[in-house]
Parts: sequence; structure tokens; C-alpha cells
Amino acid sequence: MRVTEKLTFNDYWLNPVFHDKRPIRNGSKKMMVGDNIYHRDPGRQVWTQADSHHSNEDGSVNEHNLANDTQVDAVLVSNHFYYFGQAAPDLPPPIVKALGYKNKRGYRRFDLEGPARLLVDWLEEECKSLLNLVAGDPFDFSNSSARYSVATNRVTD
Repeated sequence: MRVTEKLTFNDYWLNPVFHDKRPIRNGSKKMMVGDNIYHRDPGRQVWTQADSHHSNEDGSVNEHNLANDTQVDAVLVSNHFYYFGQAAPDLPPPIVKALGYKNKRGYRRFDLEGPARLLVDWLEEECKSLLNLVAGDPFDFSNSSARYSVATNRVTD
């Protein structure tokens, strides 16, 4: 993903372009897992968490997820991305090794003049037909009704 826009959570929440990314827990699988879940109450400036996979089972605010997810008031948006989901291609082992890849939660930052350039060049050549498309459902799409558990640090059914 190439970041093409940086918004505040409120800008993301209020922009009609992103309203379809708000979760609807009794909707389709796609509707259940929307990521437009945080905004600040305009009067009190208190964070609001929409009922989502990041909420408690009863739909109430999960304070752990709220604190973790809103550490920085920024949503990164892209109009230049690859989304593979369950259809992710196997990366060439030399690229994986050069990046020092470890499968973990969070993010990593790479200098594009270093090993990351190998990955970007490979993606742009091998996957150019998939630019800005959804190639496959999310990895855990069958668990779209699940919620994140702080106790187990996992998505639970």
C-alpha cells in the first residue's frame, strides 16, 4: 500500500466516501467487518467506538482496543494498493529473507532504497493486474462475526 492520504479519525468517520466502511454487526459478512469504527464526540471530545469486531461481546467499548487503536489520530488511506487476502501469492524466498520478514501484528517501516525496493518491484511486475482490486476474501472472513479478545490476544468466535 502506498499511502496517498492521511485523515483524522473524525474526518474518516464523517466523510461520506467512507460511510460504507462503518461496521453493521447484523449485516452481511462484508458489512460486519468495516474498519471505520472510531471518532470523537464533538461536544466532549471523548472517543466513541462503534459496535465492531474491536468491541466487547455486548457491543460496549473495549477500552484496551480503543487505547491501542487510537494512539495516533490518523487513518492512512490509499488509492494505490494490493489486497490479496486468502489469495496471497508466495513471495520469492530471496525477497522474504532480504526483508527479514517475521509474521507479527503491527507494522514495519522499510527504506524504499533498501530491500523493500525488491518487493515493490516484484509486486508491480508480477501483480500489476491486481492493483486496487480485492484478489481474495480476508484471511479470517469466515469469522466475521467474531470479536477480538484481550485475554487471549486473538479473534474469538
